[in-house]
Amino acid sequence: MADIRKLIAVSALFHAALFAAMSGVLPRAVPSLQELTPVELVEVPKTTEPQRAAPAPVKPWPVIEKKIEPEAVRPLPETEPEDVQEIRKEIIKAAPEAPAAAEKKETPAPTPAAEKPVVPAVAQQPVSAKAASIDERAALSRYVNEKVDRAKRYPNWAKQRGYEGVVGLSFSVMTDGSVRALAVTKPCASDILNKAALEAVERAAPFDKGPFKIDINLRFKLDE
Repeated sequence: MADIRKLIAVSALFHAALFAAMSGVLPRAVPSLQELTPVELVEVPKTTEPQRAAPAPVKPWPVIEKKIEPEAVRPLPETEPEDVQEIRKEIIKAAPEAPAAAEKKETPAPTPAAEKPVVPAVAQQPVSAKAASIDERAALSRYVNEKVDRAKRYPNWAKQRGYEGVVGLSFSVMTDGSVRALAVTKPCASDILNKAALEAVERAAPFDKGPFKIDINLRFKLDE
């Protein structure tokens, strides 16, 4: 029992010495919060920004309306092609021929009644032959008119200006179908249409069933 007490005493002394040695090695304790120097908080006054003055309203520039006057439209000059002078010359040359043609168509002077033979009642063939001649003449005129009308070319210059008209033509067809003595007998108001009518006859040649002389009317109309 005594030995045990000795061992306890020795152990206590050993631990006391060890504790003392360790107390010198360990660092000093950190001071507590109470030992720290208190810091005084100072309230900083708030700085207010100076209010900026509102900008003065900008007056808009007055809108000046500029009146635009429309330009005067100048009408297109009614210029005619250069070959109009030639057409007028052809018409002037052709005009004197009309009286000559009229003279040829004059009926011969009637023979005295005493010299006229008595026609028997049976002789009715000349009337039928005359009717046949009229029918042939009408068919020939229709044939020539249709062929010339197909060869007709309406000038654009006249179309743009709305020119219309009827041109009277006179010409002779030879045995070979060629055209001779072509002339304007009844010109219309537009010289360019008169020229187009002459060109249509020349373009339609040659003709069949010659020789013969014929007068036709060639019409220029916009809606055709």
